[in-house]
Amino acid sequence: MTVEEIGRSLEAARKAECMSVRTAALAAGAPPSSIWHYEHGSRLPSLGRFRDLCLAYGVSADAILGLRDCLECGRTHGVETAAIHEAECRAREQR
Repeated sequence: MTVEEIGRSLEAARKAECMSVRTAALAAGAPPSSIWHYEHGSRLPSLGRFRDLCLAYGVSADAILGLRDCLECGRTHGVETAAIHEAECRAREQR
């Protein structure tokens, strides 16, 4: 996942909560300019700030990063490959 993709995920999560940049900044304890930079991919938040943003938006870090746990084996995979991996796990179990 690229910095730009993380930024788009952060922006989508903020907008899903109907939060303005200013409100998000207050909730996460960051200047509004930092929120703008995170969302436009010119900066990554620190781990602590990332956590604060996830809490403010009511989403998991996994959701922002495009990760999902496999329902079959419990391992974490990218959302785009999780369904393929789950099918492989089911096929392995049937053998």
